[in-house]
Amino acid sequence: MNFDLEQLMAQAQKLQQKMEEMSSEMKDKEYIGSANNHLIEVTVTGAMETKAVKIDPSLFTPEDREAVEEMLVIAFNDAMAQINQDSEKGLSALGLPR
Repeated sequence: MNFDLEQLMAQAQKLQQKMEEMSSEMKDKEYIGSANNHLIEVTVTGAMETKAVKIDPSLFTPEDREAVEEMLVIAFNDAMAQINQDSEKGLSALGLPR
């Protein structure tokens, strides 16, 4: 069995560089999660920083407060799911297990 340590180290460095590039690209990307036909939208970066929350004015009635809060949770979870999906795609493209 022929084992080339230098070649293995070079491959590991290339893989690390690709992972850092992917992480950097995802960090700056924005994901928009939405709920109830875009009545609520949440913008989150790949670094999981919330950038914006937009709520349609039609939802601003006191009796709808609980429903609006539930839709916010749905919108945030939608944005986070998109980030996780992109992360898994990137790892798969690098040949790494998810």
